[in-house]
Amino acid sequence: MDKQSLKHLLDVASGRKEADLVFKNAKIVDVYQAEIIKGDVAVCDGLIAGVGETYTGKKEVDLQGKYLLPGFVESHIHVESAYR
Repeated sequence: MDKQSLKHLLDVASGRKEADLVFKNAKIVDVYQAEIIKGDVAVCDGLIAGVGETYTGKKEVDLQGKYLLPGFVESHIHVESAYR
């Protein structure tokens, strides 16, 4: 991933920019904490940018409480990339 793409992804993750797609009102399976949380999943350039409750997107899909398993798509993160 180039520097400009990473900056855009971090801007979406932090809520400074709108996501391409947001899955709203989901029951999100958190594979790290072994729990189910309610919230939204923001997607940017085909990558999961963040999980929370305040994301907006160019396209928004209301899941109406259906389960979403984003960790099964890609279950690892690199926290250190946010510190650059």
